Parts: sequence; C-alpha cells; structure tokens
Amino acid sequence: MLRRLIALVLLTTAWPAMAHEFWLEPLAYRVAPGERIAARARNGEFFEGVELSYSARGYAQSGIALGDATGRLMGDNGQRPAVQTRPLGPGLNILYHTSTASRLTYDDLTKFEAFLRGKRLEAALAQHLAEGLPTQDISEGYFRFAKALIAVGDGQGSDRALGLGFELVAETNPYTDQGDTRFRLLYRGQPRANAPAFVFLKRGEAVEKIELTTDAQGRFSVPSGPAEVMVNAVMIRPSSSRMREQMGTIWTTLWASTTYRVF
Repeated sequence: MLRRLIALVLLTTAWPAMAHEFWLEPLAYRVAPGERIAARARNGEFFEGVELSYSARGYAQSGIALGDATGRLMGDNGQRPAVQTRPLGPGLNILYHTSTASRLTYDDLTKFEAFLRGKRLEAALAQHLAEGLPTQDISEGYFRFAKALIAVGDGQGSDRALGLGFELVAETNPYTDQGDTRFRLLYRGQPRANAPAFVFLKRGEAVEKIELTTDAQGRFSVPSGPAEVMVNAVMIRPSSSRMREQMGTIWTTLWASTTYRVF
C-alpha cells in the first residue's frame, strides 16, 4: 500500500541548507523537432535552489537517449544552462546525468539525524549508533543520477533503464498516456523494494510535496494532473573501502531524480 503525506509549500519558503537534491530543469518540456533542448542543472529543494554550470569532467557520464540511441552531452566549461543539445529525433528524449563523487560533512549527530529522518532513512541512524560511529564531523560521499523527460514533436516513446547506479524509470509516458505516471526505482539494475520516494508538483507559485513508498517490485505511481513534476529518491549505504580510503567517508548516499511536465 502506498503511503502519502501531502503538504503544500509556497515557493517563497526557504529550502534547508543541508538539502541537496539535484535535478535537470528543462526550459521547455515540449519542443519542435528542429529546436534545441536546454536544461538548467539545479541543486536545492521544492524547485528552489542554485543553478550549476556545465563542466566537461562533471558531465563525462551524461547524455541524451531516444529509444535505443544515445548521445553525449557536450558543452563549454561554465556554460549556463548546463545542458544545451539537439534532440536525437522526434519522440521522448531522455536527458540523463551521472555525477562524480562529492563529499560533505555533518558537524554533529543532530544534523545527520535530521537529514536521515527527513528522507525516511532512520535505519541508517540506528546502525550508526549501534556501531559506535562518530557523533561529530560525520562524513558522507554522494552521487547524483538525474533524468529529464522531454517531448520532441509528439513525444511518442518510452523511458528505459539506462544503467545508472540508482535510477528512476517511468513505465508510462506522461506526454502520451492517460492517468497516473508509473515509476520503478532501480538500484544497480534491480528493483528497490519498500523504499521512500518523494514527488514535487509545481503549479504556479506553489509546490505540493507527496511522500510515497515503493512496493515489492520497486514500483509506485505519481498522481496525474497539470504540473511540473520532480520525482526524487535517495538511499544510503556504508561507504566502500575505496570511498573510505580515498575520500574519508563513513556513508555514501545515492540520489535519483526525474523531471517532466503534465500539460
């Protein structure tokens, strides 16, 4: 059974300093076949946050997909919007971005706990305490996996698993299918069961937040209705020995997002 908690939040509300969702925000979600696609790279929450620039190193594993075809996202260092590309053709074009590893530190356990509870990851807190891990200067490494669905022309086609480490896959097309948009959450290509998922629906100047839980097959549904939509999921795992050695992190978080618009 899906669990929902709905809260209406105005865009004027300040987003928390520790929030670090990442998403691709297209300037237009529907473009003509001859038009270019442009999308901002954003970091924040509730569709509010800072705009980030393109870098060749940061976008080395990023691209655009249409059906079975894929292409690289190229650009000039420092350009904004970060994503500027031609569509691969008419249909559902998928922008995707896989980040390099980044690191942050929580000053104390209170801030780390607030983050975990906000993302419904309390099991990691229990593990942290049970293992007697540090209660100050808690280090975390993180990776971001973002997608944006753009209708080029009629927008026909489908999203697909692109092999991202943590990935949201739309199993219905929000531009051509009626009703709720169905998603599947994958971790290393396998369904992520009973996991938290978050949806932000932007209508005018207001953003509605919905909290969901994936079923045993990693699936959940996003309500239909005109809105700009951002779907998010986050998971946490103990850092690998390599991450511990190279970055000094205790935990690693993986962040997945998908944006699209229902007209």
